[in-house]
Amino acid sequence: MALCLETAAQFDPDQDRPVGGSFDYSVEALLDWLAESGGLPEGRLAALEWTWMPAFRFGRRTPTVLHRELARNPGFFVELVTLVYRGKGDEPRTLDEQEQRRGSIGHDLLQHWRTLPGLERKVGPAGPPLADWVREARRLLAEQNRTEVGDICIGHMLSGSPQGNDGLWPHEAVRDVVEQIGSEDLEQGISTGVYNSRGVVSRGSGGDQERAIADHYGRQAAGVEARWPRTGTMLRKMASGYQHDAHREDLDAEFREDD
Repeated sequence: MALCLETAAQFDPDQDRPVGGSFDYSVEALLDWLAESGGLPEGRLAALEWTWMPAFRFGRRTPTVLHRELARNPGFFVELVTLVYRGKGDEPRTLDEQEQRRGSIGHDLLQHWRTLPGLERKVGPAGPPLADWVREARRLLAEQNRTEVGDICIGHMLSGSPQGNDGLWPHEAVRDVVEQIGSEDLEQGISTGVYNSRGVVSRGSGGDQERAIADHYGRQAAGVEARWPRTGTMLRKMASGYQHDAHREDLDAEFREDD
């Protein structure tokens, strides 16, 4: 099965066939079967998912093996950041069609990755604990002159944190990273990742939904700020942002009623 996909990949997945249809669904089914069978090394599975990402972009299939590889290997994460983003102060350059396509796929992969290193169910080779993963990723990002944008990408990933053992959000390991790193870019990445995860929101009565979210993050801040003060400050800023949104929605609702 893997050999069939590797052979087919010698043809350009974007250029040599139309996107969509039964072929794409067959590719997805084969990749799912290979991932579940346990018969291939993780690295080979990740390479197959990367090759066939154009066939199931835009949310049709989650590239779970690539997400696990990112969580296991900070070097792979930095490769993607380097592929997608220019280094600080670097001059723009013209990209050929293949580079543009690879960059677009890499961007999608980074934007949707929420598999936290060291905190997810163990599948495949074990990766490093979260703090070690972040430390190594930031060391490699500094070598590539991409610390700031890399911190934002790390923050996006951390926004998918589960609750901690104390029932508060984010997980204690994430709070420790926030305190140890002290990066505003990372914290902004968490906030942006949380905000973007809401997706399309159906409107209720004014800003009631936003107020409820603001109250939620205010409670999380109150619960963590004694031991994790920087995390508490981040959460209070998030709550304040949702309070601002609530006020705006209240005003919009008033204007709609006056129409």
